Amino acid sequence: MPTTKQLLTSIQVARFVAQGFLRLDAVVPQELNDEAIATLSSGIPEIPYGTALFKVCPVTTATGRSSTTSSPSSSATSRPTT
Repeated sequence: MPTTKQLLTSIQVARFVAQGFLRLDAVVPQELNDEAIATLSSGIPEIPYGTALFKVCPVTTATGRSSTTSSPSSSATSRPTT
């Protein structure tokens, strides 16, 4: 892994300020994107809040493969209350 700093150009910074997001091409493999889009298009079932991710998204799914919390030993993260 390179140890050099990867900085945004002034044009990239201006675009981020104007649009509020950065586009990072090729960060996620296209195969994973295609599978995720197909999954989202087919509908997502309601899942009770607090359900462990590994129970909802097996490693055989796009979400399960892309998740860092896909094992039973991982703890669920909590969301802040509003």
